Amino acid sequence: WMTGLRMFVDHPFAGVGLGGYSSAFLAYRVGEGWHTVSPHSVVIQLLAETGVIGFGAMCWVLFVSLRSSLTVRRGPALGAGALLVFSLVSVCFEIPVNLLSLSILAGAAFSGGSLRQGVPRKAAALCFALTAVVVTPFLITPWQASRLVIAGQNALRSGDMDAAAVLFENASELDRRSFESRRWEARSAFALEGSEEALALQREAISRNPLNGVLWLELSHYLDHAGHHVEAREARERAAVLSAGLLK
Repeated sequence: WMTGLRMFVDHPFAGVGLGGYSSAFLAYRVGEGWHTVSPHSVVIQLLAETGVIGFGAMCWVLFVSLRSSLTVRRGPALGAGALLVFSLVSVCFEIPVNLLSLSILAGAAFSGGSLRQGVPRKAAALCFALTAVVVTPFLITPWQASRLVIAGQNALRSGDMDAAAVLFENASELDRRSFESRRWEARSAFALEGSEEALALQREAISRNPLNGVLWLELSHYLDHAGHHVEAREARERAAVLSAGLLK
């Protein structure tokens, strides 16, 4: 919990970014605890990753949802409440089945009208269909990109550098938020074109995940190879700080 609170104190407004807790853990670790992907509290995780902006937005959504509910069914509401209380002190919504259970219970508890009401109205069905069309690419493309990265890694191991470079480039085009695709694209570029191209790609990977110490350590290797020894030393120092001394 203290590690997450340290992240929040350093980044009070927007946090370290959604999903950024695990990357930032070593840089903010309190004590000698193991590396963990969750602070075991949904409140602390929201504060650490999204700051007061994200936490306030979530509180507002909950408040408006509760206030506008026409009816509250006690059984499902108690189940949803129990999950929320559990999430305050332990790992909960990182497990998909718990998040799905909360969604179902909350929907059953706070939906208006009878549960046996007829077919949804056409407007609601249309909104659902449009939402599915818009959201689906954001769910599928990261998975497709991760498959391409794995294929590229296999090509690198087999020595097919050209094929690996194409696969990593395609992965980056599919998921422009992924640092992994850029990181591996930098590695293949280093093998094919030298350090300058690798430097540009590695810096782009770091811009997407600046709290990952491994990325900074890899950057120092490319900088050394390009003759930028002062910058390389600074990158190694940054890697050591972000990894709590594990990467030197």
